[in-house]
Order: sequence, then structure tokens, then C-alpha cells
Amino acid sequence: MHRCIFAFSLIITFLALVQPVLAADESEMIDSIAATVENETITLEDVRLEKDLLKRTGVWFSRTKPETTPTDKMVFEEIMVRILLYHQARKMGFSDVPPARLAARMKSFRTSFGNEESYREWLLKMEYRDEAVPIPDNIDYQLYRSISKRFFRELAIEQYLEKKIGIQVKLALADYLEEEGESLRTEHPGASEEDLEQHAREAIYRKKLDQHINELKKRARIIILRELFR
Repeated sequence: MHRCIFAFSLIITFLALVQPVLAADESEMIDSIAATVENETITLEDVRLEKDLLKRTGVWFSRTKPETTPTDKMVFEEIMVRILLYHQARKMGFSDVPPARLAARMKSFRTSFGNEESYREWLLKMEYRDEAVPIPDNIDYQLYRSISKRFFRELAIEQYLEKKIGIQVKLALADYLEEEGESLRTEHPGASEEDLEQHAREAIYRKKLDQHINELKKRARIIILRELFR
């Protein structure tokens, strides 16, 4: 707690010192900072962009089911969880994503737009860059965020969780079915044994993942600057 308070004080002091000499765009960037998580900043712009991506992909780590109309606080929580999980994935050696896997995820995302023109328009609107898609010469593409980097991190997290949580699911499955079998049959009447086992796997996975996320939060350096996200 003392470490977080000290770090927060340093940030406030730094902002007070540099604010008068910053250019307008730099000042706006600092004003938009919502939090720092493991030395990574989360801005209001990050929340806006991630909200759109989450609606399009439906891939969440912080919640059981995709949200059709997520709030800014839900999206902020998801960004924070992704940072924590990615740092852990990298620490444990799961950040080496096979190029073919990334290419497949990128292709699937592009295809979801129906045609390249719609995808290109979305990239320009959201200020993302995809090196595989040509854009007008008068745009400084290097200033845009990399969409492939975002999906790279998502895949690294998935690889890590497949191993980390997947093993825990296997170890807990038999006991869970023995203890919760009747409840599962009541909750899913008419389901086959195979389907019940899948429901059990999903329940164990979610429980173990939530526990892991909570453990990472307790150990992490998190400073939330916006009341909206606390």
C-alpha cells in the first residue's frame, strides 16, 4: 500500500512539473491517462478503441461471457487484466506466438469486415495500422497503433492460459464431476455426459482463471487515476 501511495505521489508531482512546458497534444495525452499497470499506461483513448474491438471479436478474459454493450469500466477492467496476463505470459515464456497463428487470427479479423475497403476505412477511422493493407500516401501510418501487436498479445495470453489453467482443469475435473454432477444435470436437463463434462470444464476454467487474475492483481503495481474506473 505504501509503495502504491508513493508511486502515485511521484506521478502527481511529475505531472505538475511538466504540465506547463508540454505541447498541446502532449498535454492532452497526459490528461487522458486513466491508470498505470505494471508501468504500462491505460488512456481514455485505449478504452474507446478496445471497446470497439471487444464488440467485434467477443474475446474477453476478465468476464465469462462477451458483453454486447460493455461499459467503459468493464472495458478498462479487461485492458488491465490483459496487461497482467500478458506480462505473466511473457515472464513464463509463452510470448513466442507462431507467425502462422497470428496470420490466421489477423485474416479472420479482416474477413469479418466483409471486404478490404470496409476494413481499410475502419483502420483509418480508429487510427490502427495493418502492414498488410495499403493506405493513402499522405498519412503517417507509423503514428498509428499496430493492430497485429494487439492480437499478438491476445494470442500469447491464450497460449499461456491453455497451459496454466488447462492443467488445473484436468486435475480438478474428476472431483468436480463427482461433487457437482447432480447440480449440472439439474442445470442442464437432457444434456449428454459429454456435454455435462464440457460444462464442468468451463466452470472450472472460469473459477481457476478468476483466482489467477485476483492473485496477479494483488502482486501488481496498479495505480488508478480516474474515479470512474475504481
